Amino acid sequence: MRTSSLEAVRSLVGVGAGLAVLPDFLYRPWTLDAEHVEVRTLRDAVPTVDVGLVWRRGSQPRAEVLEFIEVARDQSRSRRPVA
Repeated sequence: MRTSSLEAVRSLVGVGAGLAVLPDFLYRPWTLDAEHVEVRTLRDAVPTVDVGLVWRRGSQPRAEVLEFIEVARDQSRSRRPVA
């Protein structure tokens, strides 16, 4: 099955229709229909993805955007695998 709804994915898992691999920030211990799901940490290394931020040329990012960038950088540093 393919869906763009994260809630649908969690609900399907909650009713026993499968499993899903989700980033930890998307995990919730319940779904809207109150079916419980269980989280398991992956032991093997999980591939990473490079991300970037873009904004309109010539404009200055707002303070909130600059703060978000700093938080994202801090998080990415703390989650990098140790070589």
